[in-house]
Amino acid sequence: MLHSIPLYFFNPEHDLALANGDRHFNAPISAVEFANDAAWIPAWMGNEGFVVCSTPFSSDDMLVYQKLGIKAIAIQLDKIKNLSCSKIEPWGWDVVVCKNLQKFGLDNTLLLDNETLQNIRSFSHRNFASEALFYLIHHSTFNHRFPKPAELLTQFCGIESFLAENQSIVLKAPWSGSGKGLRWCSGQLSKSDAGWCRHTLEKQGGVMGEQRHQIVQDFAMEFYCDQTVTFVGYSLFNTENGIYRGNVLASDEMLEKKLQTWISTAELHEIQRQLICFFSEQLLEKYCGFLGVDMFIYQEDDGFKINPAVEINLRLTMGLLARKIFDNYISLNSVGRLQMNYSSKKEELWIEHCQKQQQYPLHIEHGKIENGYLSLCPINEHTKYSISIIVETR
Repeated sequence: MLHSIPLYFFNPEHDLALANGDRHFNAPISAVEFANDAAWIPAWMGNEGFVVCSTPFSSDDMLVYQKLGIKAIAIQLDKIKNLSCSKIEPWGWDVVVCKNLQKFGLDNTLLLDNETLQNIRSFSHRNFASEALFYLIHHSTFNHRFPKPAELLTQFCGIESFLAENQSIVLKAPWSGSGKGLRWCSGQLSKSDAGWCRHTLEKQGGVMGEQRHQIVQDFAMEFYCDQTVTFVGYSLFNTENGIYRGNVLASDEMLEKKLQTWISTAELHEIQRQLICFFSEQLLEKYCGFLGVDMFIYQEDDGFKINPAVEINLRLTMGLLARKIFDNYISLNSVGRLQMNYSSKKEELWIEHCQKQQQYPLHIEHGKIENGYLSLCPINEHTKYSISIIVETR
C-alpha cells in the first residue's frame, strides 16, 4: 500500500452535478474530456500529494516541474485503490464524486457526510449570493453603489412580470456550470426563453432574475473557511457571454491598483470584512474549504457601481488557481495571463502549443517564471482543452 499523503483531483463537472442533484448523474462527454485534459491542474495549487492524472508527461514537462519545485505526483485513477490517503480534496464536493470515490475503495471516513454535501449544494444555490448582497446592503457605508439583489422567481407569471418591470434582464438557473444556465432577455420572452424558463422551474424550482448591467470588469475575492474565515486574495478575470476565458496573473497589490480605476481600496476592504462576517455567521461548522465570490464593476449613467456578490462558489476556482500560480511560481517583477482554450480539431491545440513555445521561450530564475509560455497540463495531438499561461517581465 502506498504511503499516506493527500489525494487531489480535478472534477470540473461539479457544478453540473450540483444542478442535477442525483448521485447517479453522468457528466456529458465534453466535461469528461475537459477533466481528462486538465487533470494536472490541482498540482499548481502548491500542495504536496498525489494528483489523479493519466496523460503522460514529456521529459520537458518534468524538467520544468522540477525547476519550479512542483511537489505533486501524478497517479492513475486505477491505482488510487491502493492509496492510503491522509485527506481527499476534489475540485468540488458533491454526491457524485463521493459515489465515485467509494467505488474505488477509498476510506469512507475521508468522504463528506450527506448533511455536509447537502449544505454545499444549498449554499451553492444562486439565492445565497442574493442573501450575501442583502447583508452587504444593510451593513455597508456605500450601499448606494450596489444594485438590487437578484430575485428568486418561482412562477412563470412572476418571470414575465419581472421582465416587464425591468425591460433588460438576465435569467439564471439556480444551479449551473460556468456560462451555462444563463439567458439575456429584453422586451418580452422569446419562445425559446419561455421554454427554458418552464423547464428550469420544473427541474430546479425557480429562476433567478436580475437587472442587466453594462459590465466593465469582472473580478472575485477568494476566501478560506475553517475555524475562521480568511481572505486569500483577488482574482481579475474575463468572460465571454458568461463563459470563463482567463485570468490576470499579478500580485494582489497590482490587482487592487487596477480596481482603483473604479472603486477605492477602502471600499474593497470593507466588502472583504463584511463578507467575512457574513460567511462567519452562515458557514462556520457547515463548510470547510475554499470559496470564491464573483463580482463585477458596471457603468450606470456617468458613474461606476459594483455588484459585490454575483455568484458564490464553494469549491476551488480558476481565480484561486491564478492566485496560487502567481504567488508560488511567478517572479514579483512579472505579470501574465492564464488562458483557457478549446478546439475540436485534432492537433490544433498541439500545433498552437508548439508555436507558442517557440514564440515565447520559458525563462525560469531561482524557481520563479520570469517570462515565457507554459502549458499547465500536458498536451498531445488529441488534446481538446488547454490551460496555459504567458508571462512577461514588467
